Amino acid sequence: MGESSKLKRGDDLLANMKASNIFDFMGILLDKAVMAEHDFTVNVTLKDTGEKFMLRFKNAALLQFEDTLNEGADLSINTSRTVLFLILEKKLEEFSNLAKIEGDGALLELIVENLNQFDTGADGPFNIVEP
Repeated sequence: MGESSKLKRGDDLLANMKASNIFDFMGILLDKAVMAEHDFTVNVTLKDTGEKFMLRFKNAALLQFEDTLNEGADLSINTSRTVLFLILEKKLEEFSNLAKIEGDGALLELIVENLNQFDTGADGPFNIVEP
């Protein structure tokens, strides 16, 4: 599947997500209780699409600003869109091998460590009640 590892269930959905949707999903998965005390900025440049994003982590929220970068960002990442999925899959070592990372790498670890995961498979935690 290109640069990214094999994706699980929902391959089509994930493979066709725009970068802004990936960051939205990342914001949903973040552990709000832990991230509430952190305030930092991450620049993300996607070499395959030419897109640029400034991500602001503040007050337990992930804010994204498209087509802009912060000169004083705490962390800068240059990668392709598909490699971003490795963050969502919590595969930090593989991500680090495929992306150019500058700045405080501990912040990337903080993000990855505080992404909550949930099972969306057939045996997932959600019961479906049928009449």
